[in-house]
Amino acid sequence: MTARSAPLLTIDRGNSTLDCRLGSDPAARRERLDPADAAAFERFLGDCVPRAAVAVSVVDGALAPVQRALERRGVRLRVAGVDLRCPLAIGYDDPRQLGTDRWLAALAARERHGDALVVDCGTALTFGVVWRDGRYQPGPIGAGLRTMSQALAARAPALPEFDFAVAASFPPRGTVDAVRSGIGLGFADLVESIARRLLLAVGAPDATWVVTGGDADALLARSPRAWRHEPALVHDGLVSLAESS
Repeated sequence: MTARSAPLLTIDRGNSTLDCRLGSDPAARRERLDPADAAAFERFLGDCVPRAAVAVSVVDGALAPVQRALERRGVRLRVAGVDLRCPLAIGYDDPRQLGTDRWLAALAARERHGDALVVDCGTALTFGVVWRDGRYQPGPIGAGLRTMSQALAARAPALPEFDFAVAASFPPRGTVDAVRSGIGLGFADLVESIARRLLLAVGAPDATWVVTGGDADALLARSPRAWRHEPALVHDGLVSLAESS
């Protein structure tokens, strides 16, 4: 493999996973690794030497093991928000408070859809609106679907756990259905309600509704809204940032 043909490595270090992708297209090899497994990243790379590597992390210092592994291969890791600056105009009083992964997702959504509402269904549930002219207004942050279900299981252990199954009668015909519909449909309605209020507040009624994150499929299965599902939005934002820098 020549340096020109070697893939770009993008890394999204979230709260609970090390999400790695080798290549810039949707079919590229991608794996969500356990950050606690020190050898997982080396196994993911195998014999590959990426032509470049860009990353984002929501956990301070969590990229150090990855950086050392890449340095042994002669590859410098560039970090969004540190080595690569945000090209969007952020609508916070202090833009430094905004998570880098959020503006990366917004950057990719803008390039693909123009004006867009971006909802990330991860450990946290986040909202934001981006305009084609480069403005980005971050929206509310709440608990993600799994976070909500785990909290209920911890505080009410006598109830059955939410199992992410789509099939649930409504009105519920038993306690399992009640938990499925209460959490699942409640989450979907919560997302749509907040999204509508945000779009009304910022004056972007025609924005495309875009969803990403590990629990996006669960939302799509329960929401009547026509969403655009972009499962690799943060990776796509890293690619855009790397190629423009």
